[in-house]
Amino acid sequence: MGRRKKPTEADERDPKGVASQQAMNGDEPHPDADEPSNRRAIGYEHPPKEVYDLLDTAMTRWHPELVQAQVKVAPLFARAYDRHGDAIPAIKVRGHACIAKIKITSLEDRVRAGGLCDAKLLIDGSRWERMGHNARLAMLDHELEHLIVDEDKLDDAGRPKLKMKPHDWSVEGFDEVAKRQGENSIEVQGAAALRERFAQMLLQFPGDARPVLSDLNQT
Repeated sequence: MGRRKKPTEADERDPKGVASQQAMNGDEPHPDADEPSNRRAIGYEHPPKEVYDLLDTAMTRWHPELVQAQVKVAPLFARAYDRHGDAIPAIKVRGHACIAKIKITSLEDRVRAGGLCDAKLLIDGSRWERMGHNARLAMLDHELEHLIVDEDKLDDAGRPKLKMKPHDWSVEGFDEVAKRQGENSIEVQGAAALRERFAQMLLQFPGDARPVLSDLNQT
């Protein structure tokens, strides 16, 4: 008689091997199989014409240097759903959900596939559909701001060289540390500095033109 295999943590969680068997059959996974992320499926699709039109508008209005360099940005929708078929965040940056992210196409890819876009813009399709017109334009403006044209320089594919511009400011931290350490924590100090900066910026807007979170039209 062969030696009995010591049960693993996965075996104890799923003693009958249901998750493994269903995965082999292509069936709906066992509830425990995707417990950490609750994600069942993610897909990609070409966005509607409106996205291309608004992208052109944002580029022409606020980023003429990209237009002059004939930079090509290719948008793409991403969608993710949980096991119940409900939409969940499809894009994450450093573990945090975001509406979109832009990435410069690698030189290798551009050389390998001639005519490929200069930058790829991935947009959460479900969140885009919940945004208002102005919020959509603002988001596209934000993503395009990341692209810097290296003037008068072309890469080996004959395309303009691009660099990524980092954010001017960013606040990250831990809720628990902020609660424990209060004003001594970098979390609270960073939030306070950002609040002061925003207060100064808001003074530049007329009262009825100040941006509000509801303009995002998100849930």
